[in-house]
Amino acid sequence: MREILLVVAICVLVYLGVATIVPHASFVGSYGGALGWYNARLFGYASYFYPFILLYPVYNLYKSYTKFSLKIAGNIIGSLMLFYAFLLLCAMFNPIAGGVVGGFSYEALGSVIGSIGTFILILMIFFIGFGLSFDDRLDVMVRTTLKPFSST
Repeated sequence: MREILLVVAICVLVYLGVATIVPHASFVGSYGGALGWYNARLFGYASYFYPFILLYPVYNLYKSYTKFSLKIAGNIIGSLMLFYAFLLLCAMFNPIAGGVVGGFSYEALGSVIGSIGTFILILMIFFIGFGLSFDDRLDVMVRTTLKPFSST
């Protein structure tokens, strides 16, 4: 059953990614064309790469999932927060780049707390999302990443 869900999830994500990149009905059908058009409008520039990035967590869930836990819920919530922070950051430079979700949120936040307040909120959302998504502390991650390059 898990293998079937993995194959279905991979196929849906690849189809969503291809339909977003090439939303022509002659290539992906009328359903794929509409799906790609709405995806690009909702999520802006992020819609072109997030379906392919989601392939990695889907495979990791398949490989190491035993039962739902608080750690997995934290990782999912943190990933959604990182995605939302990215949409807001894109909308900060160009409202169309963040899509409808990012553009609307940025305009609403900008009218209430201003540009600087919105930027600080984006940073806060990013750091909280990063902390929830990755289990290790940042200094431990940097040390283990740079360890092969050190001479000592």
